[in-house]
Amino acid sequence: MKITILKQFLKISILFLLFSSIQIFAQTMTPAQAKVSRENFISDAKKLIGSSYEYGAVGPEVFDCSGLVYYLAQQSLGQQLPRTAKALYSHVRIIPEENREEGDLVFFKTTSSGQISHVGIYIGDGQFISAISDGPNSGVIVSSLNQPYWMDKYVATGQILPSGRESTSTVKTKTE
Repeated sequence: MKITILKQFLKISILFLLFSSIQIFAQTMTPAQAKVSRENFISDAKKLIGSSYEYGAVGPEVFDCSGLVYYLAQQSLGQQLPRTAKALYSHVRIIPEENREEGDLVFFKTTSSGQISHVGIYIGDGQFISAISDGPNSGVIVSSLNQPYWMDKYVATGQILPSGRESTSTVKTKTE
């Protein structure tokens, strides 16, 4: 019994340290570092375009939508994220659309359940990468947020990385 309690304590301790280190990592990153991380995240995602789709798959060659994000966060960012689209949605910091940056996650409701059911990685210019299961382009593909299907199902944008934008709140002084 003591061994079981010790194992549970170790598991909880490791999880606490893991989540604490993710928060510290995110909070101590400068905008320049965040920009580089975002660029690497997108670059690594683009390398997976054409990979196959399979429900529940987490790579390295076959993915579902959240499995793609989960895999890339581990491989590219060294982050351990939740595994499902719904859990990712609960984990991220939701931001206004006008603050969306490359490397943010975009969330959709694509089923009749009314719950978050799809996630993609925003890559700029209104486009995102995700793993989809329907249609002729099944697998990891690039889609447009402006396509009627995605426009109707879009819910929100969330950040897993700090902003890569430099602060615009610098104080200007008047010189005479």
